[in-house]
Amino acid sequence: MNFNKTTLLATLIVFSFSFLMFSCEDGPSHRNSIKAKNTKIEISSPKSGAKFVFGDTIPFKINLKKKGEKVAVKTSLFINGKMIADRDGDSLSYNYASVTGTGGDVKIKAVMKFEDGKVARKRMEIKIVSPVKPIKMTYQLANLYPHDIKAYTQGLKYEDGIFYEGTGNYGQSELRKVEVKSGKIIEEKPLESKYFGEGITLLNDTIFQITYKSKVGFYYDKDFNKLGEFNYDTEGWGLDNNGEYLLMSDGSAYIYFIDTHTFQKVKSIQVFNNKGPVYRINELEYVDGFIYANVYTTDEILKIDAKNGMVLQSINVSGILKPEYVNGQIDYLNGIAYNPANQSFFITGKWWPKMFEVRFVKDE
Repeated sequence: MNFNKTTLLATLIVFSFSFLMFSCEDGPSHRNSIKAKNTKIEISSPKSGAKFVFGDTIPFKINLKKKGEKVAVKTSLFINGKMIADRDGDSLSYNYASVTGTGGDVKIKAVMKFEDGKVARKRMEIKIVSPVKPIKMTYQLANLYPHDIKAYTQGLKYEDGIFYEGTGNYGQSELRKVEVKSGKIIEEKPLESKYFGEGITLLNDTIFQITYKSKVGFYYDKDFNKLGEFNYDTEGWGLDNNGEYLLMSDGSAYIYFIDTHTFQKVKSIQVFNNKGPVYRINELEYVDGFIYANVYTTDEILKIDAKNGMVLQSINVSGILKPEYVNGQIDYLNGIAYNPANQSFFITGKWWPKMFEVRFVKDE
């Protein structure tokens, strides 16, 4: 990712609105429905902005502020765009088990439908934080390998002594096959100059690659023959898979699960810790039910529970790229790949001259 603060802020603002698309209630027919005038929904519990701990049961109470104005026939509760509860009449009480969802900044919407076909809505947000602080971790160096300083690394996968690497920048983006020990490029496939390459992943002998702002991805066989394209509605940052779905980040706190046949978003999780959501989630590596992700512009890698987005570990790799290794321009840490044979991780960065094989250990 190549980003500045202004662009990042704009992305997060746009994202906060675009995420509403996940609501099945907000389909075209409902967006065009007439709002119920002079009818106000009250969410008496919880209060807007209330803070909860992941694991809490959150009591919801929804009702009309003034009785007798309209006759409501249906009241519904949506959490992060998903309908959680649906009741006949003008009130709804529901105890929401937060462990069934994700944490961070959680979007709440109450909807009432009336006899005359009109609809009223009420939106607010609450915060759900982790009950535990992430464990502080560091690294032990296992091996050191050369890395091409021309590679603006955006995505990295390892298989049988070979790296599959995706690089970025307009006019320089490529898909590469690289020999681990020598750093030699075995095969490369340039992208058209209009594309800024981003994350890659390998699933069932198919390579998937996304792009930054073009909202288009590609998939190839392992000989880099292009098999097809797919589209998505956010920016593309990091990419991996859990054996079933593609996992994609877009620089926000969200990770999306994408069907590999329809390329539609199936669900999402929000990355969060004991303080709230964690933004700038970038390169992803899925390992045994956990997602390892670097936080863009930092030397921090997070270990995330793939079920709910909770940050379990914060891994500090600062200082790994020693000054004596550097002879020219470098950019941020980026690139994480797991080596199951050694139970280790390969990490590198944009224009970094080295590839590091490490193990993550507790910071004493």
